[in-house]
Amino acid sequence: KKDFEWIRKNNRGAEVWDESENWGQLAVQGPKASELVSRIFGKEIVEILPFHFSLFHYRNSPIYLARTGYTGEDGFEIFVGVEEVGPLWDELLEKGKDLKVSPIGLGARDTLRTEMKFPLYGHEIDDSTNPYSAGLGWVVKPDKKEFIGRQKILEVKEAGLTHKLVGIKMRDRGIARQGYGLFSFDNKEIGKVTSGTVSPNLGENIGIAYLLIPYSSPGTEIMVEIRGKRLRAVVEKTPFVTPGSGGHS
Repeated sequence: KKDFEWIRKNNRGAEVWDESENWGQLAVQGPKASELVSRIFGKEIVEILPFHFSLFHYRNSPIYLARTGYTGEDGFEIFVGVEEVGPLWDELLEKGKDLKVSPIGLGARDTLRTEMKFPLYGHEIDDSTNPYSAGLGWVVKPDKKEFIGRQKILEVKEAGLTHKLVGIKMRDRGIARQGYGLFSFDNKEIGKVTSGTVSPNLGENIGIAYLLIPYSSPGTEIMVEIRGKRLRAVVEKTPFVTPGSGGHS
């Protein structure tokens, strides 16, 4: 709703309406995603490039297949009319039995995106976040013609960064959760945790955090304050799990 209201407010004379209630989304992710999706929509789905989408049909209804996802693996997000969500869900599970397809929810998705250090709205990014600190400078083109927020982006880029989004791994036993403070060994507060979880692929406790630039290099040892105790952690290179390595299969 927030995105829709922003678009409507800045529609520049275009007619805009909200169809959110008419559509559902199913995501098929992992090394065997192409094989499974092609069994329903045909081999031509492999021609869809990353970050692209194409129009297909399912039971005579239009659907959109996007080569996107939030897991770090290859996959598709399928945008389908609400009346077709159930039948498509059942068919994916049925035709994916030999591929050992498993239904998962947002909890598993959140673990996978944390292993990739993918930012999530409400955690790593919000209205106060600049794209450069969040590692999203690649999606911003300040040299383009005027756009909403361009001047602010240029000011941030000119001033330089104070914080950087990094991956951390716990050395002591504990899980770094959103909002937990980060400290240097000389008792200086140097950042905050934005996400944290147990990585089933690594068998370790990992997290994402904003740190002051001098403390953001991989290998830097820091402290996480968890329930009044300072526990050891270290800044890690990311992604924690290499895409396509099988760690997300």
